[in-house]
Amino acid sequence: MSISVKIVSDYICPFCYIAEHRITETAKITDIPLQIQWTPLQLNNWMPENGMDWHEYRMKKFGSWENSERAFGHPVHVAQDDYIDFRYDLIKRTPNTVAAHLMTEYAFSVDPSIHIAGDIFRAYWSEGLDIGQTEVLLRIAECHGLDIAETEEYLNTPHNKDALIAEENKIRNAGINGVPYVQIGSKVISGTPQVTEIRSFLQEASR
Repeated sequence: MSISVKIVSDYICPFCYIAEHRITETAKITDIPLQIQWTPLQLNNWMPENGMDWHEYRMKKFGSWENSERAFGHPVHVAQDDYIDFRYDLIKRTPNTVAAHLMTEYAFSVDPSIHIAGDIFRAYWSEGLDIGQTEVLLRIAECHGLDIAETEEYLNTPHNKDALIAEENKIRNAGINGVPYVQIGSKVISGTPQVTEIRSFLQEASR
């Protein structure tokens, strides 16, 4: 039986990448199957549809390049034992993440066992790809066996975007304003989960 895991996240959050990596890797080690449901919470819901220049974004978000260096240095330190390769030097643009969230939603609707989120995180944070671009997302979809035409149609349907924004607003109204926010069984972790927490909660949920 698969364990239900619910994660509120945004692809622009490096700590969400760490959370995804720790949860999926711990599940592999403990041989516990997961059914992960992702819920969007955009940290930059003001982001233009085509995203913006990475350098410009860091200046706008953190006030100075030095401040952004400190901010982005923190997840590197936190993940030093997780074998996550943060390649900030490859990133050219900061994406609008709506399309990435839509594709995650679509993949889950096709087959809940498809774990596509890790590849989206990796494409951005480790490969510097613009995950706001449809062609980038469709390449990832193809790797997971998703129908390209149907995936593209889902991404381009206005109703799906409206529903996603409504779901995001519902999450905010519930008082969740930070990511990652993880629920494993009946246990909740607000912030980056520790491996020991994940293992304990997965084992408890699997009993």
